[in-house]
Amino acid sequence: MSLMEWIIAQGLSVRSANKTRDQLCALWNFLARKGIVKQFPEVPSLPQPERTPIAWSRKELGSLWEMLENQGGEVCGIPSNLYWLALHSVAWDTLERVGAVRQLVWSDLRSEYAWLHFRAETRKGRKKDFTAKLHPTTTALLRSIREPSRSLIFPWSMHPCYFCTKYKSMRERAGLPSDARHSFHCIRRTGASFAEAAGADATRLLGHSSRRVTEQSYLAPEITGKQQAVDVLFRPNGDGPRAA
Repeated sequence: MSLMEWIIAQGLSVRSANKTRDQLCALWNFLARKGIVKQFPEVPSLPQPERTPIAWSRKELGSLWEMLENQGGEVCGIPSNLYWLALHSVAWDTLERVGAVRQLVWSDLRSEYAWLHFRAETRKGRKKDFTAKLHPTTTALLRSIREPSRSLIFPWSMHPCYFCTKYKSMRERAGLPSDARHSFHCIRRTGASFAEAAGADATRLLGHSSRRVTEQSYLAPEITGKQQAVDVLFRPNGDGPRAA
């Protein structure tokens, strides 16, 4: 427990502390089953608050894309603006996690760049392939970054940790939210929320096995338009049957 408290004292979340606890307990359980240690772990997890999902608004998305378009320099010989635009466009079209997007190779593109295949080995859980249709704009962006010749679509030559640091500094300079909840995964939550609002099944699009996971962690209420109390309640002072 003292380790978990120390993790939180460093400014990390309860979720991070519980994740560390889960990993250590898994190892501990393995050692206990093998008889290497005598006792099984009895370390309770900490109560973890359930946060309301956060997503980019339409206006914020426009600002985010404008930020990407204005990037200068290069990434592994690719113009930075095209690199980041293509990366985000693929993430937006497919709602796939950025970790899988960054492991894509050119042979994963199908049908003249109109479809993109994600191999199970690169996805969370490593169990199931996934093939997604791409918007023509995304197809054009991918064609624009085909050179220089390489295996990975989105190579990265710097330290892996600098990828997220770079993205954070880009958002800071653009005056956009740069906290962890507005990092790459926010694209996935935002797309899921707008898709749900448009009548699609976000659970299916995200590949979730549980509707609860989708609603709890991905759907932003201000986007999905789910009915709220204020939508149906009368005003106590008699101003009308419901809120405008």
